[in-house]
Amino acid sequence: MKKSIYLIILLSLIQTIIYSKGIIIANDSIMLKTFRDENTQYFKNMAEHINKNYDETIIHLGKETAYKKGSLFFYKTSKENLKTLLDNLKTKKYIWFLDSYGSEEFEYIYQNYETIAKENLKFLENLNIEYDGIAIDLEWINLNSNFQNNKKMIEIVKNLKKIIGKKKLFLFSSIIEDEKENSLRGYDESELSKYATLVPMIYIKDFGYYLYENKLKLNFNENRLENLLKYFNSKNYKISYSLESGIILHRNQNLYFIKTINNIDSLYSKTKQIYIDEQKHYKIEKLIVIEDLYIQRNDSLYEKILQNEEIYFLKINPEAVENSFWIWEYFIYYD
Repeated sequence: MKKSIYLIILLSLIQTIIYSKGIIIANDSIMLKTFRDENTQYFKNMAEHINKNYDETIIHLGKETAYKKGSLFFYKTSKENLKTLLDNLKTKKYIWFLDSYGSEEFEYIYQNYETIAKENLKFLENLNIEYDGIAIDLEWINLNSNFQNNKKMIEIVKNLKKIIGKKKLFLFSSIIEDEKENSLRGYDESELSKYATLVPMIYIKDFGYYLYENKLKLNFNENRLENLLKYFNSKNYKISYSLESGIILHRNQNLYFIKTINNIDSLYSKTKQIYIDEQKHYKIEKLIVIEDLYIQRNDSLYEKILQNEEIYFLKINPEAVENSFWIWEYFIYYD
């Protein structure tokens, strides 16, 4: 059953009605700061908000072992806040770890997944945290590998299912509407589905973008999206839809996605709007910088944007998630 909710983005006052059954809390940089906050009530309020509006929750523990130095839940306060949040959640709760992109990172995961999984499950046990299952995100595992990782992927999923027993196992996967192509990518759907629930991921920005007549264009096709949704729904997959909006920098004839952000009001005093291109699933706003400014990038470093440089704000339309089970929003939700 669909649920109307009010999403407050990055603790701002911008409210948007969207629809979904599940939420994924997965922005590492924001979580690293937020979960160290000593305001326990904040996490009780967050849990209350999620309980009112969602049926299922996935929370990211980080790419590897959750409690090692530099990880999301290394600090005592972070552990306590994680427990507060999960103890107050009445939804189904899933814990996400094991995270890779490409064959090189996947090879590391393959060599270490059992150790990482057992350490994280022990971490949850020591905190006396109850949960309904785990999720893993292993993307583009055959990239630059000559298609050598299919069996390794099946081995990982099969063994993880043995480790967690009756608990649910979700596999975020880079799949499309073609079984043969998915197999080439490393995802044998029929075999993997014996052990895990596959979660296809839809990122509007990852369709790609380019410049044409000095305007930003997306390699986005409405019919292609409809074909993807039709295929995923025929398989009863729980679709994950990313609402990642952000800033794209045009520099030296190249485009760089440098910052995940959902509104750019704070930049208007140092920029001049050139145009707005509004489509069904997204909006593009072009800005010219009129005064040097700094933007904190997704990797936490600061990028100096110079006067007369061009930036584009790509805004994903939240209403487009109507066919999605999961919202992969990258932000913390707060009520």
